[in-house]
Amino acid sequence: MGPNERMIDLTLEQSFPASDPPGWTRGVDGPGSQGTQPKGGTMAEAHLYLTRSDYQRLNDVLRGSLLERREDLGDLTRLQDEIKRATIVEPAEIPHDVITMNSRVRLRDLDSGEQMEVSLVYPTASDPAAKKISILAPIGTAILGYRKGDTVEWPVPAGTRRLRIEEVLYQPEASGDFSL
Repeated sequence: MGPNERMIDLTLEQSFPASDPPGWTRGVDGPGSQGTQPKGGTMAEAHLYLTRSDYQRLNDVLRGSLLERREDLGDLTRLQDEIKRATIVEPAEIPHDVITMNSRVRLRDLDSGEQMEVSLVYPTASDPAAKKISILAPIGTAILGYRKGDTVEWPVPAGTRRLRIEEVLYQPEASGDFSL
């Protein structure tokens, strides 16, 4: 490994067993609060929420992608960092305005004013033409776990991309779809 490469931790399950993930709150002082800080890239202060099922599946995605070397190590590291700092809640307890896996959202680019609708999906369901964005894409990792009204930021070659979450149009958990 070169001096500028980061080693990704394959032991998420051992470090954070599925039965007791980091930040577990069962809804106490967690999902009811409003997140307002910018998020993404290096902005570790902002708060995000994951359902227990998304947490477990995303750990599986990380392990599978690493073992098969399917994705860029930087994208996997960013997703791993987000997962490690998330508050984990049961699917029925997630607020309806939080972006979970398979959610459809409307975003606004704060620099251009452009709006876009995208669905956040697992890598195997990714289809940019259908606006299905992989969780491993920088925008996917940036929006996961954040709420309507939050601003997300992440570095791009030309500077910093800033998006505001305008609306969560569909969230599986809010519709009673706990198995997506």
